[in-house]
Amino acid sequence: MRKNDIVGILGISCEQDWTTECYNQGERSKRGTFCVNDIEKLYALQLIDSQRLRIIRQVKNLLEQTREPQDLVELRSKVVSMQQEQEHLSTNQKAADAQVNIVKEKIAANQQVLTGGELTDPREIATLQSMINELEVNKAALEERALAALLEYEDNNKVFQPLQEQLASQNAEWEQAKSEFKALQVEMAAEMEELNRKRRNHALKMKASALEVYEDLLRRKNGIAVTTISNSSCDACFMSLPISVATAPPNHDAYLNCPSCGRILVQR
Repeated sequence: MRKNDIVGILGISCEQDWTTECYNQGERSKRGTFCVNDIEKLYALQLIDSQRLRIIRQVKNLLEQTREPQDLVELRSKVVSMQQEQEHLSTNQKAADAQVNIVKEKIAANQQVLTGGELTDPREIATLQSMINELEVNKAALEERALAALLEYEDNNKVFQPLQEQLASQNAEWEQAKSEFKALQVEMAAEMEELNRKRRNHALKMKASALEVYEDLLRRKNGIAVTTISNSSCDACFMSLPISVATAPPNHDAYLNCPSCGRILVQR
């Protein structure tokens, strides 16, 4: 899946450094100690980013679903190939018919001369009759060729027509899927724009030092930097936590990391 596909649909970059705007607002000079008071803010930010990640994954999934199916690609290729073959057979049949008509005209003209009484020399009459006989043989061969092309065209058409109908049906289904995706695309782009706005406003209120740690984890941990604790286990990696970590009070003087995955832990 190309990143540009997501950017084109949602108007955002999935891999942008979301702290840039915060730093540009002067936060670089305000870095302080990353303490537990920032955890709740980071968790709220994580909830926003999780929604963004959900939309991005949904777009990726929809892009895969609306990509032209391989069986449709193969069917389209087969129909195009058969159509070209049918056109070739039709051209050959029409060309043979045209040649038959030309030969028929020559035969008719020669027969008119033969029966018109203009020829009296037996040798000339015999020569003309021989020409007529050769033309008749040639006409029969051309008619056989034209008939063979017509029969082959009709036989192929018995297969070609159902394939055309099948292609039209499958292509209509694919176009319908793309149309539905375009409708969803508008909704998802609007939702992403609102989430981006919330995220920018939220990030601007936070310490750059906390954001720096968060963004680094977000990139390295598949979009999840902050997670909760359930049943003494990390809700991101599902590994059991040491008692000292799992039971640490919320007002602990330092933020907690999962010993297994390294994510920031928040107690709910």
